[in-house]
Amino acid sequence: MKRRQSWAYFAGGLGVAGGSYGLNVLNPESETQILSQLTLASPPISSIGATTKPTMVEFWAPWCENCKASAYNVKRIKDVYGGKVNIILVDGDDRKNGWLVDRFRVDAIPHVAFINTSGTVETSLIGVVPEGVVIADVEALIAKKELPYVMYDPWKDTGGEGRNVKGLRDEEVKA
Repeated sequence: MKRRQSWAYFAGGLGVAGGSYGLNVLNPESETQILSQLTLASPPISSIGATTKPTMVEFWAPWCENCKASAYNVKRIKDVYGGKVNIILVDGDDRKNGWLVDRFRVDAIPHVAFINTSGTVETSLIGVVPEGVVIADVEALIAKKELPYVMYDPWKDTGGEGRNVKGLRDEEVKA
């Protein structure tokens, strides 16, 4: 009797494991889930300029198809470079982050800001950007070299005033 019961538990366990595997194959993690998880796992916004690491901040939204298209690239970049660069994702559609969207002068998404160790935004890349371009800029930030790809300067009309984003407080994000 116990032997049959053991086999039944074993078979049941295999069935559950197989079903779980099949569910994951048929319904893999969505791009929005990846972006949401990366957002939750992001370092605090106060880490910009407060550590020896440069920072990449990506603004995204759940409805943004271009953001979803880059989700796997962002995840790979975080997996490879996360120990050398702060990678912060911000849901730009979340009202509590409105002040941050304004502070970075985000007017289109995806919007990726590259920030050096002193907290100065060196450039922003807007829209769908090839993974190799993002990696090249991340590697240049880490090496403290000039970024090979420069696209958008949100502070051009201010003479650069406001380009340094060091000292942002986490409380503002949560407010």
